[in-house]
Amino acid sequence: MQKRHKYIILILISGLSLGLVIYFLTNHLAHSKLTTFLNDKDTSPIQSYENLKINVWKGQLYASDIKINWPNTKVGNTTTIKTKSIQIKGINFYKIWKNNKVEIDHLEILDSEVHLTTQNNLTKDTSGKTRKATNLPNVSIDNVAIINTVFTKLGESEEIQTKFKLVDFKVSNLKIENWQAPHTWYNSISSYELKFENIFHKATRWENVEVEEILLTDEVYQIKNLSFHTKLSKEAYNAQLTQERDHYSVKIPDITVNPFEWNKHNERHRLFTDSIALTRPSLHIYRDKLLPDDTSYKPLFSQLLRELKFDVHTNQLKINEGEIVYTERVQKENSGGSIYFSNFNSTISNAGNFKEINAENKLQIEIETTFMETAKLTADWRFDPQEINDAFHFQAKISHLDATRANAFTEPNLFVKIEGEIDELYLNIYGNKRTSMTDIAISYHELKVELMNKKGKGKRRIISAIANIFLKKDSERSGKELKEKRVEVTRDQTKSIFNFLWQNTLEGIKQTTL
Repeated sequence: MQKRHKYIILILISGLSLGLVIYFLTNHLAHSKLTTFLNDKDTSPIQSYENLKINVWKGQLYASDIKINWPNTKVGNTTTIKTKSIQIKGINFYKIWKNNKVEIDHLEILDSEVHLTTQNNLTKDTSGKTRKATNLPNVSIDNVAIINTVFTKLGESEEIQTKFKLVDFKVSNLKIENWQAPHTWYNSISSYELKFENIFHKATRWENVEVEEILLTDEVYQIKNLSFHTKLSKEAYNAQLTQERDHYSVKIPDITVNPFEWNKHNERHRLFTDSIALTRPSLHIYRDKLLPDDTSYKPLFSQLLRELKFDVHTNQLKINEGEIVYTERVQKENSGGSIYFSNFNSTISNAGNFKEINAENKLQIEIETTFMETAKLTADWRFDPQEINDAFHFQAKISHLDATRANAFTEPNLFVKIEGEIDELYLNIYGNKRTSMTDIAISYHELKVELMNKKGKGKRRIISAIANIFLKKDSERSGKELKEKRVEVTRDQTKSIFNFLWQNTLEGIKQTTL
């Protein structure tokens, strides 16, 4: 072999050997540096891990059986995270070391368990000191996949407060920039998909929220079988209360929402979505009026929106094919009476508290429903959330109400039975948080009342006869002409807006039928 060829081979072997040395040395240094960081209990919350593998040249990192324990003395809880494996591909280690910038092609986190535990023995930080913000590197990841993560939040007595399963989380082109620990950051995402299953949340001491599935994408949000209900029976629930409170059962099979937009305007956080649709919601409410009244002030919806700590707006909220049942117990001799709405459809336009939108367009609620199985009810309700006096305009029309249907409410609660038919009833209410003026027009025929005894069983014949003397049997001789009246009502501010609307309606009916 010629001497020249020997030199070339020797150089190649030396270069290859040097490359292998650099390769293994670089990987060793990277492994050592990362291991030092992970094992530093002062800077890293990671408690343990297995099988840490790094390939600097291929830009790969793999770790299994990771455990993170992160106490938060500010609020007195601890977060524990266990992850089966983390795999990173296409990571540029050079840019991390040189520019403090993280660029990754693919990140996959598999089979994690996240436990948030409130601890009595964890001393809360009440010093009021603000944790010093730490600038973190900008992050850019082409693809993120988090698969099969279970989140559980436990209370002080180890009971489950929140639990859900993150089945799938996919993100493309994730960028996190200008962020600081613990909470200030900006991100951009080109596309995403999140799927949650079996969501349970303890809303209050007695009420639970449950959701079968939530699917979030960059095009639409979908929520399946949401339910909010009081977990105790009516009797057991009332036994816990010191004053009257609604017993709820809310079920919504399908919710569709356009993706939210988050931003900041005049130092207030803002949440916007173009549309929300609720399909076949069911709302059942029970209130026991035998319990002491809640005499606290009840703000109207406009005040509640106006006083939110953030801004929220949706152009349109639609309710399709809903059902509402309200049961109220007034007499101890029975379990109460009910009013109900079926095939409830509503469109709420300009729903929110954006001042610039409120200045141009009032919040409008349009309703079309079947009332007490026979009557058609339509309503139009408008108000400006920025109006300090909480002024509103409410119009409604009820057609062809069989009065005997109202007995489902009046007989057990008022010991009154009604016969006849209301052909048409019109309401036009101008009100505010204190008073209202109502124009009412009604057409009815063959109206008759029957007063029951105190136990709601026997008829009080003499009193019933006297009552029917003062009750006009028909609105006019033909029974088809409208009887009109204007009434004024002062609002009981310890009652809700629905009580206010009912008092206007009741006073108008009294004035036109007696």
